[in-house]
Amino acid sequence: MPKGVIICDYLKIKGIVPDELQDLELPSTIKGIVPDELQDLELPSTVEIMRERVEFLQKLGLTIDDINEYPLMLGYSVRKHVIPVLAYLERIGIERSRLGEFVKLYPQCLHASVVVELVPVVKFLRGLDVEKDDKVVVRMLERRAYILGYDLEETVKLNVNCLLSFGISREALPSVIARYPQILGLPLKAKLSSQQYFFNLKLRIDPDGFACVIERMPQIVSLQQHVILKPIEFLLGRGFSVEDVAEMIIKCPQLLYKLAS
Repeated sequence: MPKGVIICDYLKIKGIVPDELQDLELPSTIKGIVPDELQDLELPSTVEIMRERVEFLQKLGLTIDDINEYPLMLGYSVRKHVIPVLAYLERIGIERSRLGEFVKLYPQCLHASVVVELVPVVKFLRGLDVEKDDKVVVRMLERRAYILGYDLEETVKLNVNCLLSFGISREALPSVIARYPQILGLPLKAKLSSQQYFFNLKLRIDPDGFACVIERMPQIVSLQQHVILKPIEFLLGRGFSVEDVAEMIIKCPQLLYKLAS
């Protein structure tokens, strides 16, 4: 009996659906997997190795359902891939008891290169003084683990420079990123351009005023314009002038959320 069949039988007994790993002996033909995703896979040659991987992940706190959500995690060597990543996460301050939850949120981290992918992103964030407050970067990563998957040069640095180009002060950057980490991975230039134009069109808010809005509430970049328009129209309908509403929004953009809800 082929080794791949034996391993798949073991997985089925454990309750793991091995759809993405059925063709273990022919990894390039695995259904639905981009070849790039397979280059770091170290496909197990024996049931014993697969059992080791399953049990290691379970000891980490992952359930069979978690593994079924991302079965590719079974394709990474415990010693060569998983342990070095977990050791680095612990080293930057993520508690061992929270590692399982971290992996559950972002299982792709298990095949990341510590030196090439993880270290540069963390180092860059710390260089922005996001960690003025001890553990801020760690807490941010625990909540938004996928940040570690952002490309440093093509996404993170690009978006940081984009924020600066729209008038966000360098001093405000750490606060903006800490409060809305997702901003590092958005198609930011398009979103900021669209929102800046909208605020100028509806409230005649200039670029400096718009920068203040983003500094105080970075989530605005992702807020749908029809949602923003509702509280603006509400305030204008109560007799406030455009200038008054603009001043209120610049000083307290959270009003847009409160009045829209």
